[in-house]
Amino acid sequence: MTDEPAVLVAPDADPSEPDPRVRAQARRIASRLAMPRPRRDATARRGIGELASMPYRGGSDEIDLDRTIEVLAERPVPDDEDIVVRDRVRTRRSVVLLVDVSGSMRGERVKTAAATVGALSAELAHDALSVVAFWSDAALLLRLGEPVKP
Repeated sequence: MTDEPAVLVAPDADPSEPDPRVRAQARRIASRLAMPRPRRDATARRGIGELASMPYRGGSDEIDLDRTIEVLAERPVPDDEDIVVRDRVRTRRSVVLLVDVSGSMRGERVKTAAATVGALSAELAHDALSVVAFWSDAALLLRLGEPVKP
């Protein structure tokens, strides 16, 4: 329970467009949360994930010469799969976000927490995500691995 007044809002005719007041408030909250991304190392390779050697399947164009030569030493007439390439492989993580919605999180604090969960869920779109809200009890808002809806 909070001491903030509640206001009943009638649904708009077009639910695809958010309320301009809500959008403006979300932008204000997000501007406080925004952090600059770290500088990229100019010598680092592009992409996400760790480099791994794997058989060529038409996707990568960087040949792992050492591994390919090993394979070709055994088979002098290569197939496509005998060419070993280096490609980025992203490891899927399991992430659980715990959100405090207790009485101390009134007003701007709970709005900031909600905006943070929204921003993190977008950043973790390729990972298995779960969201739990807690106060004197806890509620599972998103089961681990369920698709995240905006």
